[in-house]
Amino acid sequence: MTVAVFIIAWLCTLAGDFFLSVTQTHLTLGIALFCIVQTMYMLYLKPTPRELAFRVIIFVSMTGILALIGMFSMQNVLAVFDIVMLGANAVKAWKEKEDKMLFAVGLSLFFCCDICVGLRSILPYSCSSLMLVLIWSFYLPSQVLIFIYGIRTMKSGKGK
Repeated sequence: MTVAVFIIAWLCTLAGDFFLSVTQTHLTLGIALFCIVQTMYMLYLKPTPRELAFRVIIFVSMTGILALIGMFSMQNVLAVFDIVMLGANAVKAWKEKEDKMLFAVGLSLFFCCDICVGLRSILPYSCSSLMLVLIWSFYLPSQVLIFIYGIRTMKSGKGK
C-alpha cells in the first residue's frame, strides 16, 4: 500500500502543480488534487480515531468561519481541507520523528509554503514578490525531502 500511496500523491502533486503554477487555470481542481495528496499522506500515517476526530473538528470549525465571514466557496472549503490535513499530517509525522524525520520536515516546509500562498492572496500587492520567493523557497525543498523519504521507505519495505 505504501508504494501506491506515494505514487498517487506524487502524480496528484504534479497535476496540481500543473494547474496551479504552470497554466494557472482550473484552480479549484488544482487545490482538490492537493487535497488528494494530503489524504494519501494521511492514509500512510494512519491517524488514530482521536486524531481523525480532531481533523474533522478543526475542518468544520474553519469552514464555519468561512461561512460567517462570507467567504464560503468550493475553492475556499478545499483550501481549508488541504491546510488542515497538511498541518495534521505534519504534526503526526513529527510525533513519529525517529522513523519519519525527512517526511516531517518536508511536510512542515510544505505547510509553510501553503501559509505563504494564503498570505499572498490577502497581503498588499507590494508583498507579492516576497511571498512568491518564500513559496518556492519552502515548496521545492519540501517536495525533494518528501520524495527522498518516499523512495527510501519504498526501498526499505517499511510501512507496508
